[in-house]
Amino acid sequence: MKKRLRKKYHLREFQEPYFSIRFKYTGAPYPVEEDVFWDDFILNCIEANGLNCCGGASDHIWEMGAHSVDKSQSIEDQREAVRTWLESRSDVEEVSCGEFRDAWYDFPISLNDEMRKKPLQYFVQEVRKHAQSFYSDGDY
Repeated sequence: MKKRLRKKYHLREFQEPYFSIRFKYTGAPYPVEEDVFWDDFILNCIEANGLNCCGGASDHIWEMGAHSVDKSQSIEDQREAVRTWLESRSDVEEVSCGEFRDAWYDFPISLNDEMRKKPLQYFVQEVRKHAQSFYSDGDY
C-alpha cells in the first residue's frame, strides 16, 4: 500500500495509539479542592508527559482516553508515568490503565500478520464485521 493511502487511512506508521485511564476520585467533594486536583492532574500528569486526554465521570469514577501529542516519546513510558502519578495520590483509588488501541478505529494495536500484509483489506473486513454485529443487535 502506498504511503499516501496509509496516511489517509491512518495505518501502520500513521496509527495513533491511545490508552484508557480509569480511576475513582475519593478526595474532598468541595469545588475548590476538586479543582486543585484537576489542575494538578492536567498540568503535572497529562501535559507534563506530552499527552492529550478526554473523558467523563459518573459517581466520582473517571474514565478517559489519552493519546500522545509528542511522537518522540514512548507511549508505554507515558502510560506508566500516568499510572505511577495516579497511584501516588492519596485521593485516588482503583487506578487502571488499559491496553493500547487505535484512536481512529478503536481496534487493539497488536498487529497480526494479515494486517501487516494487507492493511486496507483487513480494515474493511473489521469494519464490516462491526457493522454486521451492530445491525444484528437492533441498535440502529
